[in-house]
Amino acid sequence: MEEVSYAVVKAAARKGRLLSEQQILDLASSKDLKEITNKLKEDYPSLLTLSVPLNFEGFEKAMFEALHKEVEEFVEVLPKAGGILRLLEQEMEEGKASQELIEALMEKKEKEYKDIVSRLHQMGFDEEIKESERIFQKYGVPGLIVSAFTRCRLLKLRRFLKKCKEGVSDVLAEYIGLKVDEFNLTTIIRGIKNDIRRDALEELLIPEGRRFNYKLLREAAKAPDVKKAVVALGCGGFQEDLRALERELERDLRGVLTRAYYGGYTNLAAVIGYLELKKTEVMNIIRIANCISRGIEPRRIVSEFLF
Repeated sequence: MEEVSYAVVKAAARKGRLLSEQQILDLASSKDLKEITNKLKEDYPSLLTLSVPLNFEGFEKAMFEALHKEVEEFVEVLPKAGGILRLLEQEMEEGKASQELIEALMEKKEKEYKDIVSRLHQMGFDEEIKESERIFQKYGVPGLIVSAFTRCRLLKLRRFLKKCKEGVSDVLAEYIGLKVDEFNLTTIIRGIKNDIRRDALEELLIPEGRRFNYKLLREAAKAPDVKKAVVALGCGGFQEDLRALERELERDLRGVLTRAYYGGYTNLAAVIGYLELKKTEVMNIIRIANCISRGIEPRRIVSEFLF
């Protein structure tokens, strides 16, 4: 109990240093990576060690390392919760990991494939590799591997939460349910847009979300187009603005995380709530840096890439 109390106090101190929404928006108006780095030098001092000239790859690596260091600090205090805490940062690793696996599967070079799989196993992607291989062999669609990675993480996160019920408030279960909703929605919308086989989309769906009925999700996955899929889910008002629907879910997620922090002030929920908020901050900063390095204008960054 003393370890949890110490971790909660530590999370409370850190939460007060999270960037405000306005500070995140101000970053989007930066002219280049140098300006972003200068704005963040007090909150992310590791960025100051980057070599000049700055590049996005180095910036992204430094930001991820900053999050990893923070997660490990809490794992050191709460070793029994290491599994669930490390899953919170896995979301940032899985994009690159899934892309490497896709390339290895497509190139069909046995040695390179074994090397990549071995490295991903060391990173803890055992379930993801097994499921990705199965999905790829069944449907032959590389893009489904990205969804397979995300699906595995969400299912693992749900299992961990069930194991530590005594230290986690109900609000975190609500959060995971919303993450499942977000995954199911984007899987259907993007899958239909890319003309993915409907049986493949249906197989990827995760039951027991918070907002969308699983039966309706399966019906939506069979829809002939995105608009009909959205109507099937009871969200017809978003037919002309699907991004608004995604942003509504993102706002709900932020609200739940804040409640997880305050509602779980005496248990592990406070720590998980803080680290998820921190991860969201890091991911937004990385998105901004990526967009600026590609010359995307600030208004579009704010409207399309932040949450």
